[in-house]
Amino acid sequence: SRTDAADQNALAARALRWPRVTAEAALRRSDQQVVVFGDKLTAGEFTANDFLLEKLNDPDAENHATAALAISAPLYSSGRIRWGIESARDEADSAHAMTTGAESRLAAEITGAYFGISVADAAVSVTEQALADAGRHEEVALARYEAGASLKSDHLRARVFRLGRQRDLERRRADLALARSRLARLITLPPGKSVNPATPLETPSRETGPLAEWTALALA
Repeated sequence: SRTDAADQNALAARALRWPRVTAEAALRRSDQQVVVFGDKLTAGEFTANDFLLEKLNDPDAENHATAALAISAPLYSSGRIRWGIESARDEADSAHAMTTGAESRLAAEITGAYFGISVADAAVSVTEQALADAGRHEEVALARYEAGASLKSDHLRARVFRLGRQRDLERRRADLALARSRLARLITLPPGKSVNPATPLETPSRETGPLAEWTALALA
């Protein structure tokens, strides 16, 4: 909306260079003595009867219509119009740049949120596997303790390790739910709706090059 407003302001600034046509029309009806006298004088409609005392003191109501047409054009503005146009154009360009930047930032956020779901989902899978391994390790530690081949502390350490992986899994699942909620908010999905990425997450290739080239690209 600000961009549209800036464009309209630029149009208005350019319009100041052109002539301006003004039209006016008015109609009134009055029996007030001064108004009737003035209107008749302006219209040039006086008659001898209008100077009678009863007419001057208590005139009949009269209609009076006026119309005017004017054309004005700027002759010299000491550069005010030109600089106003330049300023309005710069403001419009700035507004368009801000809109483009906002769109780019939104696209980047959506892209990051989209692949953030894939990362969070992969973290859940890895943590689930780690929890399963920790559970099997705890079972082995318990069997060794019951068989008298290890201390109870070994079994307790294995249990603590499994509980730690269980806590990690809960965190990873919360991260996944948060990632889905973030993407749903960015693309304005209805409440309660979520999406699952269809494009698989791939490891990006690591491009190499001189630092000066990357710096120039970043500045550009």
